[in-house]
Amino acid sequence: MYLREVDKVYNEADILISQPKRFLPLQSQFEINIASANTYTFLYRYFKYHKLLEIILMLLAIKKTSSSVIGVVQSTIKQMSEREDGLMFLSSNCEVTASLLKALCCQTSEEYIEVIPGTTTYLGMEITCRLQVIQHLDKLITSECKEEVEIFDVIHELYCVSFSSMGKLQIAFVLSLNDNMQILLDLLEHCAKKSAVRNYIFDLIIITVKYSDDVRFLRTYGRTLLELAESDKQSNLADIAQWLKPLEVPNAISYDDLGPLCDLLKKYSTIDACNSLPGDLITCVRILRYLGIPKNENDLNVSSYEEEYTELKYKYVILQLYSSDCLNHFNSILTKILEYYEQPFVHSINFLGPQGSNLTAFVEPCIMLMRRMLTYVISARNNEYKDLTHINILIQVFTLMQAFPPNSESYSNAQKVCRDIVETLLAYTQPIADENASESDTFTKSLWTLMVSDVLKYTTKSSFTFIPGFLLLSELLPLPTPISSKRELTKEEINHIVNSRKLWSAHLHALSPIIHDVVATMAGSSYAPLLQLVRRVCLQLSDLAAPTAMVISRAILDPLIITLQKSPPTETAAWEIPCSSNTLRLLNFLACLASHASIKAAVLQLLTTSNIKTDERFQCLITAFTTILRTPCNVATHTQVQEHVILVIQALFDTDVTLLPMSSLEETAETPPNEVFLSNALPPRDLLITLVSSLLDHIANPEHSFLTISSALKALLLLTEHDYGFFHLKQ
Repeated sequence: MYLREVDKVYNEADILISQPKRFLPLQSQFEINIASANTYTFLYRYFKYHKLLEIILMLLAIKKTSSSVIGVVQSTIKQMSEREDGLMFLSSNCEVTASLLKALCCQTSEEYIEVIPGTTTYLGMEITCRLQVIQHLDKLITSECKEEVEIFDVIHELYCVSFSSMGKLQIAFVLSLNDNMQILLDLLEHCAKKSAVRNYIFDLIIITVKYSDDVRFLRTYGRTLLELAESDKQSNLADIAQWLKPLEVPNAISYDDLGPLCDLLKKYSTIDACNSLPGDLITCVRILRYLGIPKNENDLNVSSYEEEYTELKYKYVILQLYSSDCLNHFNSILTKILEYYEQPFVHSINFLGPQGSNLTAFVEPCIMLMRRMLTYVISARNNEYKDLTHINILIQVFTLMQAFPPNSESYSNAQKVCRDIVETLLAYTQPIADENASESDTFTKSLWTLMVSDVLKYTTKSSFTFIPGFLLLSELLPLPTPISSKRELTKEEINHIVNSRKLWSAHLHALSPIIHDVVATMAGSSYAPLLQLVRRVCLQLSDLAAPTAMVISRAILDPLIITLQKSPPTETAAWEIPCSSNTLRLLNFLACLASHASIKAAVLQLLTTSNIKTDERFQCLITAFTTILRTPCNVATHTQVQEHVILVIQALFDTDVTLLPMSSLEETAETPPNEVFLSNALPPRDLLITLVSSLLDHIANPEHSFLTISSALKALLLLTEHDYGFFHLKQ
């Protein structure tokens, strides 16, 4: 609790501690002018007096520290490292900071540590690089460093930091903070025209302009760097002239007139040159993101919006962009980029370097701005909004971002784009139907249903869309229950969770045929990563409500019936013995899902008598299972099929797999809780007797494999845990 307060106060010190110059007692204002006094000086003195860094170090060193505490600690350190005064505070406490970085990097040995974006180790390496850059800049401005040779050594060491992808990003970050670029510009004035130091400085400036998204840096030094680049066209500094071209317009970075920036977007939306992602286009979207999106990106968070002070200038920019047709301009530019990367995973190797960095530098702010425009317009127009043209573009961009390899310097940015795309697509679930609307308008033709329909159709469009499509669908769907929580959920939260799942199920009901075909097609896949995603999506769908669970169960059992039958399903079935490898894959898929309560309940419903005539075909699967178990065969595939059939039966016998746990039952005079529990957890009597008999026959035959006999005994052992099962087993 206290750590969260420290983190919040540090992030919002300008509002919570300082007194702005002019501040009206209103929650929403166009712009809040922050006081010029440095509020953070007081905070750093407070942190040093109360030994905040030592406390953080102790928490990181203790292995039993909870993940939530670690998360808050990481957030505080990360925010501190994103300010120049915060980096100075860390530098001034050398010993504690060194130990802190070792704890973050988990440096307990000399072994190689794999750095993965988003982890504690990555954060530690990030801060280490930033402090190293700060150290080199301090050397450049000290009075002792005046000789040409000394300056060369320092600037060379600073440039060497950029040899790694992380170092390059951190150099750009630190040099764009406050007045750090002025150090290099002052040094440049005293360098000879052909000196090595001058070329090093040019390279560092190029890295900063291309890799830094800090628009405040462009506002301060953009015109100066542009004049420098144009005055020396023979040097490599001329490369950044196009990147700084939008700054030729006076007051380009202001809320007064967005026309020049919108005109630039319109220009590139009509030509094919945007495929190469020119620098002025990237700078343009960076400026628009700075003007239209707050730094903490909480403008779309309803809870934060109601609790905190908000600045209306960001929403004003988004509305100006939408009225200038920038949404369609973004759409056109992204379409041209997607045509160039028609098969994204072919280009994965190119995304490791500058090409991937330039791509995410444009796509990330572009998607963030599109998300806000779509969210606002859908919220305003509700059911009247019917434009679906942007959905396919967003889905294809999601696939493109999935093609970035994990060791790419822009991998974390690509994952950020994917999260924004998911949130953008969820904006299509906002509209609320009118009370007098028909069922067709409410569900079948709703924006929600049409959006999911496009995702499903795209998933099976081509082989390279399988994994991104299922991954996107999994991100859109609610997580399966039970939801883990450290506290007991309130009734309002439970109602929200249940209603959300009911709404998803209702909107997906019209897509049952498409969902059935997609799952039935992918269930027999032999590619493990794809199969894992399909299972995850099936669990999420089946957890929504009973109708979707039935759809998923039918989609799993239908291909199983087809592959088991030699003759067409309409004729008398002659079961295929020995079973094929396709049957093995389908049974493996069924065995994995049957161990979950929602799928188990739906499968039991289909395997027993059903009121729906078309579902009667599934009852023959019991005959197929008993035939497979009673037929010995030396073929390895058939033995594995027998083992998976037993695993399915074992899941049906497992009383722990149930939608009605014993703890939720109450004692009544009519029916004991134990009987109600078993009636919901076990198959019906006739089906139970049939399955027990087939397992006993399998065990009694010495020609069967020891492995399958052992699995059959484990399944029967589950029935001995209660009198009802033991009674039928004894019979």
